Amino acid sequence: MAQIEGVILQDGPLEADQQQHLEQSEQEIKSVKHQLASVDQRQNNLLNALADGLLPNQVIEQRYGEEENSKRQLSCRLLQGSHWTPDQWSYQPSESC
Repeated sequence: MAQIEGVILQDGPLEADQQQHLEQSEQEIKSVKHQLASVDQRQNNLLNALADGLLPNQVIEQRYGEEENSKRQLSCRLLQGSHWTPDQWSYQPSESC
């Protein structure tokens, strides 16, 4: 039993794995936030195009809706129980999204 406790409590690869997981999760969160900012910018560009009459309203409406869907999915990843798995840090959505 003492041998098991020594192995469990010993610093080493597990701590390093946890740190790596934390760092990769932080990087992924930063990436998703950057993607959200890009969606916001594209939506603003579409609104400007609408105001300037550069594109037909139907085209702008469709593209804006697509961006809104992207924004909803990205926000869900950040806010509603998302988690990142070690296998290539793929996103696994929660049931509520």
